[in-house]
Amino acid sequence: MAVRELMQAADAVSVQLAYFPRYRGLIGERVLGFCKPAQVMVSTSHSALFDEQALADALHAGRLLAVWMDLMEPGLMENGRPLHGAPGLQVTPRVATTTRE
Repeated sequence: MAVRELMQAADAVSVQLAYFPRYRGLIGERVLGFCKPAQVMVSTSHSALFDEQALADALHAGRLLAVWMDLMEPGLMENGRPLHGAPGLQVTPRVATTTRE
């Protein structure tokens, strides 16, 4: 299944991709633009994989109902940044690395 088809069909999406600098902003409008309305996204990956403006736009437009991230780069949620006050955005303090299988 192509990413576009997945994003259009899934009620929830889990992002679990290792971060490398060449992947910065990989998940942007080309992916988030196809979100099924009111989709939920959970990410245990580094927040740098996401284009912050595209993510904020998807949350404000209701394409994403909620995004739960396990790691957020410092400063991304500060006043004046696109994700500041974005509805449905929840961030945990990197708890995925402390869980047991």
